[in-house]
Amino acid sequence: MKQIRLAWAQAITVVAGSAPVQGTDWEADTPEARHRLETQASAANTADGPDTYWVEDREA
Repeated sequence: MKQIRLAWAQAITVVAGSAPVQGTDWEADTPEARHRLETQASAANTADGPDTYWVEDREA
């Protein structure tokens, strides 16, 4: 089963070339959930800059 979550980069100092990542709780990858998270990421990127938020996925 595939899971997704909204992930974002923290606005803190980058250490060793990579920024720490935060994210919401994992949830089942359904069309509705993916649409909701993609909409949230798009709106947040408009406010905070491109590629600050994204939908992350994993196999569970």
